[in-house]
Amino acid sequence: MTTINETKQIGDGAKDVRPKSAALTVQGWMQSPTMSAALGSALGGYMDFKTFAAQCYITAQDPKLVGCSAESMMKSFLEVAQMGMLPGPAHKHVALVPRNGVITVTPEWRGYKFVMEKQAGIKRVRPILVHKSDVFSTTGGGIVHEYDPFDDARVFEHPDVAKAAKRECQLRGGYLEILHDTGEVEYHFVSAAKIERNRACAETQKLWMKWFEEQCLKTIVRDAFSKRVVSISPELGSRLAAADDADNRALGNDPARGGTATVIQSRTERMAAQLGAAEDVPNMALAATAEVIDAVPEPVAAT
Repeated sequence: MTTINETKQIGDGAKDVRPKSAALTVQGWMQSPTMSAALGSALGGYMDFKTFAAQCYITAQDPKLVGCSAESMMKSFLEVAQMGMLPGPAHKHVALVPRNGVITVTPEWRGYKFVMEKQAGIKRVRPILVHKSDVFSTTGGGIVHEYDPFDDARVFEHPDVAKAAKRECQLRGGYLEILHDTGEVEYHFVSAAKIERNRACAETQKLWMKWFEEQCLKTIVRDAFSKRVVSISPELGSRLAAADDADNRALGNDPARGGTATVIQSRTERMAAQLGAAEDVPNMALAATAEVIDAVPEPVAAT
């Protein structure tokens, strides 16, 4: 891999040569024909390349990613492109989690929502959790769900946290509300037991422990996709499958531990392996997937 340097004129004509920042290096790589072609292929025309590249450059300057290699940044952005999502905390589609200079991409429930809402005929999808204190029932194909949004006691605790405090876990389950363009509303229900089985299959419990409510919401959306509750086009299905792949790897999901998730070979790695050794283009093979770290992104309040 060629190292990109920044040259600055100083003093009596002497030159100060210093390495570019990772953000500038990534920007330079994105301008190379090889990487722009790879990203363009990953984006598949669903988004303008310049728009996506600009979001990547902004994200690369995030102080949390200081110390991460430019190569790892580039690989993570390629993964995000394949998912059909956008990087950056402003969008909350994915969490980019650094460890020892390497970034792990973890899709968030808002990212799944973003992709699913691109399906023709789907106006909105919304995952909702049900607390044991809520009034909830199904009737005539619809639902009745009432709760006080200002009730400070209406919290969703990780089962281990509740158990340690000798409290019962208050999660009853959740559902995905699917609003079609026609005005029809469809629901997909996921029990607390199913959410618990998915949690149990994760080797890495840090994300579940610190981000329990958001992980439950994501499980609801993932379950609806895996069961093909709504018809998804092959292109969007491929993007959601790539997100599932990244999520499984980030969490270390293993069906043998009680869940149903599967781990498949990274499509990003397969594509990266085909990029060759073009000048000024990162060798993605060096940026292997990393274990999720002790530092976990701060939870985002569910809406």
